[in-house]
Amino acid sequence: MACTVRTHNKSDDPAAHAKATDGNFCVMVGAFGAGLLRAKEELTVFMKSHTEMYWERMMAAAPGSPITLPSLTNVRHLMFSWVLTNSIITATEQLERALAAAVCNAPPPGLHHRLIGWMLPLWPLLSGRHLFANWYKVLLVDLPAAMKQGSAAFTRLLPQPIFQAGVKYWAVLVLVYVATLMAMHFDSAIATLTPAFGYVAAVLTMSERVEATVSKVSFWLAGTIVGGGLGCLAMWHPAVATNPYALMAIMVVAAFLVGLLGQTRGRVAITLTLMTLSALILCQYNGVVPGKLEVALARVAVLAGVLTTVVICNMVLPWYTSTWAIQTMCHVYEHSIQLLCELVAKSYQQGAEAVAAAAQPHP
Repeated sequence: MACTVRTHNKSDDPAAHAKATDGNFCVMVGAFGAGLLRAKEELTVFMKSHTEMYWERMMAAAPGSPITLPSLTNVRHLMFSWVLTNSIITATEQLERALAAAVCNAPPPGLHHRLIGWMLPLWPLLSGRHLFANWYKVLLVDLPAAMKQGSAAFTRLLPQPIFQAGVKYWAVLVLVYVATLMAMHFDSAIATLTPAFGYVAAVLTMSERVEATVSKVSFWLAGTIVGGGLGCLAMWHPAVATNPYALMAIMVVAAFLVGLLGQTRGRVAITLTLMTLSALILCQYNGVVPGKLEVALARVAVLAGVLTTVVICNMVLPWYTSTWAIQTMCHVYEHSIQLLCELVAKSYQQGAEAVAAAAQPHP
């Protein structure tokens, strides 16, 4: 018995192996595509045959004689299954074409692309493109259209929970911003304690619905109080506050604990605890004198900001998740009823046309 032994040549390197693998995949792409196309054709033939059988049975029945037809539930299930299966096949085809274009037709990436290619998906976010697109839509499209409709458009807008949430968000930011400016006006030393943290906290904790706002606020409260207390204790005693090695050990241990507990439900509060602790240590360490109590008490601005958001969100036109869920379900039912009405009307129209065509005398 003769056997053939394959040996590796000099060109058998990782790049050549990857190219060969890509070539094998590209050869298989056509086979997948043909199989998907054949599946879609068979599905179309199946639906066509059943539809023709439905109408042939109806037309073949004698006038006044009983006829057995599939129930509306079975027809609806059949239509839903067809739409779902056809959509899955179409999505698979699109995924296969995209993967083939990326692997088989794309040129090898250059050094420039390999170095900064990972940053390209971040550019839309960093450049604020979505924000500017939203401004354009609101200021140049939606607002002029609403102004053309007159006061009726704004009257319909007022009871909508999303619009009310936006107004509350604006009110919270204005209140915290004005309070911060007034505090710095009456006491200029407050500016050195960075009161803007309260404004930032109000921005990040405000949400449309009450439950989400309360959840975020509780995390900010816990993280600020615990982190501020630990930071105040670390910078209180001169022996620790002026010892860089002791402070480094405290921050390393805190970061290690955050890494261990980072996958729990309270990871946001734990992370904020580490951030507050690190801020109090790094912003006050000078190697000479301990920290000041005023710096730790300045975290009150954060507490004031988040408490303002939760008070406004709960007391002024509250929007709960249960209400949002019921509204969303109502919209889904409305759309489903419209689709069902359109399906029934279309089926009735097709049946009427078929009956009218069959009633006409053939030459």
